[in-house]
Amino acid sequence: MIGRDPSPFLRYVIINIGSNEGVLPGMPVVTEKGLVGRVDAVIAEAARVQLVTDAASAVDVRLQASNTEAMLQGSVTGELSLNMISQDAVIQTGDVVLTSGLGGTYPPNLLVGQVVSIS
Repeated sequence: MIGRDPSPFLRYVIINIGSNEGVLPGMPVVTEKGLVGRVDAVIAEAARVQLVTDAASAVDVRLQASNTEAMLQGSVTGELSLNMISQDAVIQTGDVVLTSGLGGTYPPNLLVGQVVSIS
């Protein structure tokens, strides 16, 4: 990462890899810890990445243990929440969250994270 959007309401970072290295808009950005976001804009030597924590971010996901689908949404505060979950779904703290592949924005089975609390 070489930069961050200064706005407290936008969650974007700038990375020092761009179109010269084959980066294209829409590509997912993943680290060894999981999904970070997707490439929003690209120039030759850099790219802007919209983080999954951005309020405008929405990721189709599934909970691995129960195979339950949900929508992961960012927020102005940077917190993530799972929405559009079936009311009869059994969800537990620690459940692994993966991309579902629905909608075509992200390929399936990318690690997103774990459920840390349920309300």
